[in-house]
Amino acid sequence: MGDGCTLILDICAPPELHLMQDIVKLIYDKMHKECPGVSLWLERIHIKPKNYHHGTFVDNDCLKRLKNTDSLQQMADLNIQKYVHILRALHLIVTSCFGMKWDPQYKTYINEFKDLFIDLGISITPKVHILTEHVPEFIEKHGLSLDWYSEQALESVHYDFLRNCWEKQGFKRSLVHPDYAENLMKAVIVYSLKNIL
Repeated sequence: MGDGCTLILDICAPPELHLMQDIVKLIYDKMHKECPGVSLWLERIHIKPKNYHHGTFVDNDCLKRLKNTDSLQQMADLNIQKYVHILRALHLIVTSCFGMKWDPQYKTYINEFKDLFIDLGISITPKVHILTEHVPEFIEKHGLSLDWYSEQALESVHYDFLRNCWEKQGFKRSLVHPDYAENLMKAVIVYSLKNIL
């Protein structure tokens, strides 16, 4: 909560993990639509989309894809080179301002990415807008890279809760099940007691 003059950016840092995941998926989906054979690239670098969030890729898989852009270039025809360029540009952004330290060139990399993204002919999504407009604004205002505010610790706890409590201890119910709310509350209490004490 805040008053009418408070910027969301002052309350909520841009979510580096979700920005990377969604933008990598967006670019991959467009690339796959134009060249379905690109799925062979993922097989070669041992990556599979997950069965949640419409087949998204986890952060390690996203980084692996960005780091393996050279192997994509080697197997791709000329029609796909624009995707090689934009994936490289995104990787420069990730390495320049998503870690604990930031490279002073990060704004240049973001502007290059924005130009390449516009050339793809994809509508600017909210995540792309946040990356190209609000990430530089946030870093400049706070003087720190995004990793200082990363949601990865929370995501790790969420994953641990799902695997080791919600599913493993039998609390899991579908969202429409009449016991869903009660089971969720019980699971949160059990998980909290186990991890706080």
